[in-house]
Amino acid sequence: MRLRDQTESELVAVALLRARLRRTLAGDERADRIADAPYIEDWSTVNLGGGKRGLRGLCWGHPVLGDVIMTTSAVVEMGEAHAVTESGRFYVVGREDREHRRKRALKGDRGPLRIVPADPEPAFKP
Repeated sequence: MRLRDQTESELVAVALLRARLRRTLAGDERADRIADAPYIEDWSTVNLGGGKRGLRGLCWGHPVLGDVIMTTSAVVEMGEAHAVTESGRFYVVGREDREHRRKRALKGDRGPLRIVPADPEPAFKP
């Protein structure tokens, strides 16, 4: 199902979010990927099995799927306004689904959802 086009005010809000994210990630090689990154909003986390979690939400600008409701592959890193998946795709992340945020708050998990990258597994195991 294709999503509706974003309104002009929504496009401005996304552009401002991208600019803020570009400043936050200045000097990071990922900053170059912000302009072309898909934008996902009204998202919630979903269990993908094996302890992995993805994001499900409204996504605009996905290079393969276009503008759709989708579930990402497993998220390996998530900051306040971005997420990186196992597949290496970089997403600009908008507002969290209100019901999802409420359920997290009731569990005591307040504030932005953050996932930090795991340390890579050592190439050599003794």
